[in-house]
Amino acid sequence: VSKDQPQPLLSAEEFFENASKTIDAGVDKKWLQGFKERWVIGRGCPHLVVAFCYNRKQHTFSVAVKQRGLKSANVSGTASIKCCGKEGSGLGMVTLVTGETDGVHRNKLFIGDQALVLEDVKCHGKLIAKKRKRNKSAADLTEVEEEQAEEKNLCGPIKWLDIHHNYEWFASFEVSQTEKMWISQLELSKNIAVQLHAISGLMSVEKPSYALVNALEACVRNKNFYHRVRSEAAIALAKTAGESTNWTGTQVLLKLYREEFFDPDTFSISSTNDKALGIADQLVSHSTSVAIGLLRDEDGHSPQEATDFLQELLKFSPHDGIAYSVDERIVYLLKGIGLLTIESKERLQTCLDRIYQFLQRDAIFNSPGMMISCAC
Repeated sequence: VSKDQPQPLLSAEEFFENASKTIDAGVDKKWLQGFKERWVIGRGCPHLVVAFCYNRKQHTFSVAVKQRGLKSANVSGTASIKCCGKEGSGLGMVTLVTGETDGVHRNKLFIGDQALVLEDVKCHGKLIAKKRKRNKSAADLTEVEEEQAEEKNLCGPIKWLDIHHNYEWFASFEVSQTEKMWISQLELSKNIAVQLHAISGLMSVEKPSYALVNALEACVRNKNFYHRVRSEAAIALAKTAGESTNWTGTQVLLKLYREEFFDPDTFSISSTNDKALGIADQLVSHSTSVAIGLLRDEDGHSPQEATDFLQELLKFSPHDGIAYSVDERIVYLLKGIGLLTIESKERLQTCLDRIYQFLQRDAIFNSPGMMISCAC
């Protein structure tokens, strides 16, 4: 083909016909045909709902996986299974990951086009011996169990449970487990995707406890976690702040920002750093700014201390020196300001005046791509 002539277009049918010839001989033609039916021609994303129950007598746990989603997703899944004709094709296979007392274990589950899958999985970990303590106040020295029997019968040696698709196909997951198990998953797992699933699960807890707030705060402060995980934990702190924890998340976020990133009262960076923050800490500080803007009180409005804090940060942002990119830092602070729900007209006018100042600043000193003006 000459340079002047347009390049010929390759259709999907021609691509899959040539793929079976050029790809490794170990690839089955039926597998390629099933892949095309499900992910090229087919539509829709399956949604899997997972729940489990521990069987103490058999030392196993029963897993129930319910497949939901649009009708088009089920139709595409059925068509791909008909093309493949066997479970070994790899389509619809998911991995069940369990954190037990002796470590992490993985089991394969085939979903296919089934609406409901029930599977019994053997437990590898051993039950932790019940700790007993004597109640000296009672005359007969009655023994009191430290952990509730109901929780033990439910979870057994399983500390947490997660499911994923090995990054081979698209799907969304919803796992049903207790708040304590979500916290264990976040703290004990070394997999970033599993940690993000844990944070998403903690955000879905109906009545968060103080243990949830402490776990998320520890995650944001722990520099060994990946910055994306720390950022999501900061967002979760804002979204889980509520009546059940006496709105503790509000004070925790403000205190965390002062101690870990920048304190506008003393105009100083965190005590552990004398220079600008590292790249990871800067990214987390940006997300924390947005998280502060998401804070709400019992009336659904932004707390006064959160509004005043973001305005102070925005006031000092061009000169605080904690970020390599001042413009980027201003953008995320403006995003936090934009998420506020302000009841007082005076504070609202103050925020609008501050935003107008940065619009004028960006008109004179242009930011890259006019990002500050776009944020305003």
